[in-house]
Amino acid sequence: MTCNEAESLLLIQHGADPAPDGDLAAHVATCAACGETARKLRTLESAVRSLPVPAESSEARLRFEALLHSQTAVTPKRSIAGRIVRSRWAAAAAVLALAIGGGTWGYRAHESRNAVASAEALDTVVAWDLNLSQTDSPDQRRRLMVEGADAVKQELTRAGLDENDRRDADELIHDGVTLADGTDPLVQADHFSQVADLLADKMDAASRKSPKALDRLGQTYYTVVSKGIHRNLDRAAGVDSPERQKRLERILQRNQQLQRKIEAILAKDQGNGAHPHLRKALELHRKRQAGGRKAQEIH
Repeated sequence: MTCNEAESLLLIQHGADPAPDGDLAAHVATCAACGETARKLRTLESAVRSLPVPAESSEARLRFEALLHSQTAVTPKRSIAGRIVRSRWAAAAAVLALAIGGGTWGYRAHESRNAVASAEALDTVVAWDLNLSQTDSPDQRRRLMVEGADAVKQELTRAGLDENDRRDADELIHDGVTLADGTDPLVQADHFSQVADLLADKMDAASRKSPKALDRLGQTYYTVVSKGIHRNLDRAAGVDSPERQKRLERILQRNQQLQRKIEAILAKDQGNGAHPHLRKALELHRKRQAGGRKAQEIH
């Protein structure tokens, strides 16, 4: 048996014990180069088996094996040279499949980590924003604005957000500063309806990357809708000017748009979890629409 023949047979067996084939076993035992190849193949197989298994690996393996079977099932018996060529193609295909599968899994894991980091960073900004809006004392609001903004910015720096997520977070901080100048519930409801719109877009993107990020954003979204929008609409002192009337109409129109966005996200992601916070937020949107613009009816 030549070294080329032994190498091809080793590739077919993926570095397994060559004892079932007497000629191969004898060659590996006496050839230092082929013995080293067998050792490396066993090491490689052990390393691959220790890797985390991607969720789609079973289906991908079955498809790959079926493809190989379809290519070889009706092939008549050939010479050892023919088997060598075929085995090398099969080994190359297996290596390529492993490389593509591992690369895809690694990319998805990276995307998921980034999505979770973005969700956690946005939650930090929104929590500061809500605390600022719910503080009655002007002095406390100003102190929270200064001290809290610095702490939030440091947290964002540690999160290592990409350019788009950092820009969105910085805009939320900038817009939140305006809440320190007043406590008009209608102004606050308008502000948080814009925050909710941003979160809805982030959730739509997260639904394709990370269920964990989607759930985290869903919790933040529900808090914004319940405490930032609807609580302030219920506290509104009435519509006493054309400007406030336009602001209220804008809020209610955005509420309807948000309702459609959340319905679409839940419909698209219904197979990946219950998303209880999103469903509670959706219920709030529906109640607001069914209420006949409650804030307009005050006074």
